[in-house]
Amino acid sequence: MLQRMHRISTIIPAYNSAHMIANTIDSVLKQVRKSDQIIVVDDGSSDNTEEVVKRFHEVEYIKQANGGVSAARNSGVANATGEWIALCDSDDVWHPEKLAIVQQCIEENDDCRFIFHNFYLFGNGLKTTYLGVADTRETIFPFFLENRITYEQILINHKQIALYGKSWPLANLYNGNALRWLILGNFVLPSSVIIRRDLYMEIGGFDPTFRSAEETEFFLRLSKHTAFNYIDLPMTGYRKFSGGLTGNIPILLDNAMRALDKNTVQDSTVFSNYKKVIHLSIARRYSRLASYWTLKGDRSRGLHFVLKGMKYKCSLKSLWILLVLSCLPHRVVSVLSEYRKKYRNK
Repeated sequence: MLQRMHRISTIIPAYNSAHMIANTIDSVLKQVRKSDQIIVVDDGSSDNTEEVVKRFHEVEYIKQANGGVSAARNSGVANATGEWIALCDSDDVWHPEKLAIVQQCIEENDDCRFIFHNFYLFGNGLKTTYLGVADTRETIFPFFLENRITYEQILINHKQIALYGKSWPLANLYNGNALRWLILGNFVLPSSVIIRRDLYMEIGGFDPTFRSAEETEFFLRLSKHTAFNYIDLPMTGYRKFSGGLTGNIPILLDNAMRALDKNTVQDSTVFSNYKKVIHLSIARRYSRLASYWTLKGDRSRGLHFVLKGMKYKCSLKSLWILLVLSCLPHRVVSVLSEYRKKYRNK
């Protein structure tokens, strides 16, 4: 019989989430292993998010002026009473056995201070099915295809845990140092995370100056303080929207670049140990910016980022391809781009 893990506080940041958040809260309330505290932080919503949340009497509601998701999560943690913090975004849902399985995995790994797990996609007409790593990595995190790597190759220590009476017979638990790989890009979904509150406070929580790519900055910074633990079970549903998953690409990439500078270039120890990896990461991000503007028809801006990227990794193949494309008429670039999409989707 498992001993009860220390208290878990679930933090749900929300902004104009009235049309989705009831499903999220319901999935948290239906956990086999109950959350000891559920806090929704309303980040200045202008819809009826407050009305929807207050229908759930088990939920603590906090409203604050709009400060972004980082500030909202930090407010929730500041008011949490649990030793562990579970993060869940207001448009995502949890599998009913998530907390029970995470608890068991933590109990069988004494040094665990941070743990996350796989997820599945739903929404946009998708059936709610549990997808494996190969499906989620291609859809959400370009990191996996770009580096031709899997979670198992990043976090190399492995153990299997028998899950008696659960939907899955066992859990594969992976553990290791994630810093080198997080320099190249994020691969952790916030709604899959459970972290010790004292660790969260120790590193200062999420940086409120990041209103996008905040998870890229947070998990990169976190990886300098603790090992990462990963459960290869899809226990969070990530909602896919018709508008796509990338958001404002230039802003996201700008913030990702800022996160990299803050946590690696300005950290002399990290920079000296990982200089080549850092330069590769910077070059790749400039390549993405160059691709974005070239496909938009802004060839001069595209060329600008190609040349910036080459200062860090002149041998990067994508930069040379984009250098050629920046010299072609936009009509030709558009045709080539459409052909590439069709080829990749076959």
